Formats: sequence, C-alpha cells, structure tokens
Amino acid sequence: MNNDYRKIKTLIEEHLTTYFKNENNNHEKRFNEIINYSLLAGGKRLRPVLLYKTTELLNGNLKYALELACALEMIHTYSLIHDDLPAMDNDDYRRGNLTSHKVYGDAMAVLAGDALLNRAYEIIISTILDSNGDKGVIKASELIANSAGFKGMIIGQVVDIDTENKDISKDVLNYIIENKTGKLLIAAIVSAGYLSDLNESEIELLNKAAYHIGYSFQLIDDYLDVAGDSDLVGKSIGKDNKLGKNTYVKYNGIERTRSDAQNHLNIAKDTLEMIEGYKLDFLYDIIEYLKNREK
Repeated sequence: MNNDYRKIKTLIEEHLTTYFKNENNNHEKRFNEIINYSLLAGGKRLRPVLLYKTTELLNGNLKYALELACALEMIHTYSLIHDDLPAMDNDDYRRGNLTSHKVYGDAMAVLAGDALLNRAYEIIISTILDSNGDKGVIKASELIANSAGFKGMIIGQVVDIDTENKDISKDVLNYIIENKTGKLLIAAIVSAGYLSDLNESEIELLNKAAYHIGYSFQLIDDYLDVAGDSDLVGKSIGKDNKLGKNTYVKYNGIERTRSDAQNHLNIAKDTLEMIEGYKLDFLYDIIEYLKNREK
C-alpha cells in the first residue's frame, strides 16, 4: 500500500477509537473493551479507505465520507465476528489474533457484533440529520444499508451456509459472490459517487467498476484459502474445503480462479477510465494491489 493509503487508513483508525470509549460504569467499560478488541484489531480497512478516498478524488464531502466510512467498517467487523462463531465458520484466528468468541465467549461475541451493527446505523442516521437530509448522503446511506442487509451481504451468507457440502450451479455461485462479498465493496465505492453528486451515467460506470473489484476480491480470497500463507492471511488456510464451502476454486481450479480475478480487475480499470474529469490514479493503484494481493 502507498503512503496515501496508509495516511487515510490511520485517519479512519483514529476516528474509530472515538466511538466506544465513554462509559458510565464498569459494565460499559468492559463491553467497550470487547467491542474494540475486534474493531481496532487492524486489517486492511479497504472498504472505508475506498469510500473516503474515492469521495476525495471525486471532490465530495469528506466530513460525511469519514462518518459513513467508519459505519461501513463497523458493519464489516460485525460480520467477521459473527462469521467466525462456531455456529458459522468456526474460526480461531482473525487478523492474526484469536477471534472474539475465543477470547470472550460466544455470547459476548454475538453481542459485540450486534452493538457494532447498531452503532453503525446510529452513525448513519446522525450523518443524515447533520447534513439536513442531503440527497447524496441519503442515497449513500440507503446503499450501505441495503448492501449489508437481507438482499445483500446477509442473504449471501445465508446461501453460502445453506449450500455447504452441496454442488451448486454457476448462477448460485455468482449469487453468493455478488452478495456475500461484492455488495459492501460496491457500496464503499458507489457511496462516494453519491456524496460527490455524480450524474447517473457516472454512477453506472462507478457501479460497474466496483462490481468487478468486489467480484475479484472474493476470487482472490478463494485462491488464498488454498494457496495462501496463513501468517500473511491472518487466519486459518484450507477452512473452505473443510467446511464444504462452494468456492470459485472448487469449480474452476486455482489457476483459472487467479486468471479470472485478474480479468475482472482489468475490466474495472477500463471502466474507471471512462469516467472523465477526475484523476483516479489511487483506484488504479488499488487494482494493482489486488492483482498482487497475498493477504
């Protein structure tokens, strides 16, 4: 990652520390510690960085972008906490650390995830109110909410779990990838377009580019689960196969998965180049990073 990425990542992580620090009693203090254990554990912060930086590139409102970026990261973190639970993927490590339920127990991990999701929507509502109902803020907020919900990340996870140890069609595999992983990444990028008052045709191009970035991200995840280094990835390798998950690698092999991910990223770059009047080099750098991603 370049210095610009690291600078924004630091900005977001510093802002994340402000949300769960004030407590009225020892119960709240303890629970804040449990929440922050996962929220402040590091990671790529790809989604919030994309939202914030893309807004900057498109000359949008950075004040609102920062708040929505942090809300998006809370949604992502809650999903990881819940995904790692024994009832779901049963992972022991996340971002190189023991998972929340391994440290604090299943019940507290569930509640920490619940608190993060709820706090995200509190932030979203506050941002809408602070903007006096700005249309771009409302549309960005709606996109984030829809992408995280019943017809987004959650339904993708539902189908992913429901089809374990079963063979599925290409259409169902695409449905899982598009929803479980793709929707939040699309929300990160397209939300920036709304915050920057892009016109409809520009939003469509941004959405197409984001779709291919999100799709490739899951393909690379599938590839790394087979061929990655657990120390670099920060979690157990080979879990998908053990759980009977339907992955792109299962149906297309390692090399085809890697190749198709590269093709999706090339399409994303070509699509971004059609958006005129903005210097989008940072997004091209992200695409190159994903092409060579090892964690």
